[in-house]
Amino acid sequence: MQFCSIKQTAMQKLVSLLLLLISFSAAAQYKSQLEMIKKYPTGNYTVYRNDQGKMDKVGKLWPITVNMSGDGLVESIVVKRAGVIDEEFKPDLKEQPGYFAYENIKLMFLDNYAVYYKQRISYEGNAEYEILYEFIPEGGSSRGLKEVPADIAAYRTATLNSQSGSREVITKNREEAEAKEREANSTKGKTVKSLQFKAVEIPQQIGMLSKIKFGVIATLADGKELKTKNLGGKTDFDNSYIIEAPGCTFADGVLAVGLDATPFNNDEIVLTIKNLNNPSQTITEKITLTYNTPFFTKSTGGSGSSGFSGSSGVSGCPPRSGKNGDGGKQGENGGDITIKIKETKHKKTGVTIYQLEIFSARENQTVKMKITPETDLNIDISAGKGGDGGKGGDGGNNVSSCATGKGGGGNGGSGANGGNGGNVTITKATAGINTSFIKIKNRAGEAGRAGGGGSGSTSGVNGSQGNPGRDGAINTNNGTVNFNW
Repeated sequence: MQFCSIKQTAMQKLVSLLLLLISFSAAAQYKSQLEMIKKYPTGNYTVYRNDQGKMDKVGKLWPITVNMSGDGLVESIVVKRAGVIDEEFKPDLKEQPGYFAYENIKLMFLDNYAVYYKQRISYEGNAEYEILYEFIPEGGSSRGLKEVPADIAAYRTATLNSQSGSREVITKNREEAEAKEREANSTKGKTVKSLQFKAVEIPQQIGMLSKIKFGVIATLADGKELKTKNLGGKTDFDNSYIIEAPGCTFADGVLAVGLDATPFNNDEIVLTIKNLNNPSQTITEKITLTYNTPFFTKSTGGSGSSGFSGSSGVSGCPPRSGKNGDGGKQGENGGDITIKIKETKHKKTGVTIYQLEIFSARENQTVKMKITPETDLNIDISAGKGGDGGKGGDGGNNVSSCATGKGGGGNGGSGANGGNGGNVTITKATAGINTSFIKIKNRAGEAGRAGGGGSGSTSGVNGSQGNPGRDGAINTNNGTVNFNW
């Protein structure tokens, strides 16, 4: 389906102007979408579909629901496409809409029909419209595909003329109202009697990378409560509270546990909430870490790239042979990992837990964590597959004046070797530590496939198959394990 373009040559500018004069008597007779939509109450509408350049009537009526707000504005318009799929269109500017949008679809209501269309801007900067459907009120008829783009362009021009200035005023007023609302619902300039931590979602199992959702309630001296938005209120965290929790990051009501257990001296999260506008007003919430959430880390090798196929030979007299295919690139090895582990006791519950340091050689990164003996620690340090060899090029063809035959085919490129799985070294502080909770994948990389030879007067030779890598080793030993945390 093609877009209908409204071009801007001198002649077409004149045509566009005439269309505006004819259709709307210029912007003076402009009617807003709020006025237009009065002709389109909630109900079922006749639909015409753009079928390869002509508007065909659809056999089934489509329901359209107009949702109004209490102030007489349109909140949304729901089109049940094909009578089945709900599509919710929102006004571009609620106070003075020029159209309604759902994803990349626009809906515009005109005097005798509503149009459902896509819009884009051409390389020349012109508006182009792809008409998809027309919705016709009772007693009406299709406008016709050729006329609709001009109607849209005329209405959009009248809309811009009518709304010039008013949109800026509306936007400015909205921003000012939102700023006033934010301040009215912040703790700024208010006497806060108390602060309260309120859980929104706290998982029963809390370990490394767990997320905790919470809100804050500020009770003012007059008894009024200011609740954060995730508690159904209107208070933003950013302009009312300072959130501190060593070892965690915080954003918009979500506290995420980090990958370093060293700040959790007492095996608990210490969450401090301060009144941004009176920092001396502080509350503290302590949340026990259970360390029984499964943990996953990886340092896998990337697959090698495949070789480029050889180019075909040049036709002529004599014809030339095809080029050889390139060999594949070797798969990367998995990263080596060193794990040190010792047994300790949870400082709050007294249960046995493991304290670990996991060093990834490739990333030069150490994770300091705690975990229970029953919780899986998943490590993937598998190797990458070797790249496939490229196909040899086919020989070029002879020409009629040439007695020689087709050129020879190029040889196929060799498949590359797979990488080796990473090695794991585990050092236990005591022989009694059971390391079966550590689940390790350190498989070898697969071999790359050989490239086939090209065809010609003599066929090219296939490349050689690559070799698979080797699985990584797992070495476990007992030794001295000392942590400074």
